[in-house]
Amino acid sequence: LALVREDLKITLLEPLLRRTNFLSEVVELLGLDHVTVVRGRAEEVMGKLPPVHVVTARAVAPLDRLATWGIPLLRP
Repeated sequence: LALVREDLKITLLEPLLRRTNFLSEVVELLGLDHVTVVRGRAEEVMGKLPPVHVVTARAVAPLDRLATWGIPLLRP
């Protein structure tokens, strides 16, 4: 998505250091200045990051738990 939509500010949220290091390296190599990599969990960053328009997730948790983590990150 970040490759084709340079008009979007994208935040990648990942709890594992190994993955955040990889994502940061890829973002830098591809020159994706509009992408930010943040290490942490959704429940830890609530209120610390600016609200977003869209939250996506893959294989995180059952939908009810995912919603309790993702909805607070959204803009009102």
